[in-house]
Amino acid sequence: MKWVTAAILLGIGIGLTVYTVLGTFTPDSSHVDYPPCVTEDSPGPCYWDAEIQGNGEGRSFLVHADGTVQYL
Repeated sequence: MKWVTAAILLGIGIGLTVYTVLGTFTPDSSHVDYPPCVTEDSPGPCYWDAEIQGNGEGRSFLVHADGTVQYL
């Protein structure tokens, strides 16, 4: 009985690990149709990639056409 419990826990652990790894490396295509923002306070639609724009710090986000901001 102990080996059944161990096998179940191992399966759950492997499943969570695979889910986490695949989620980390899945490209975020939510901004594919948005041009890059010229500045951090640009009107939308555009996206701000914090890793490559500005000082390289902060959070990436989308600015939608209606002006709403969606953090990625």
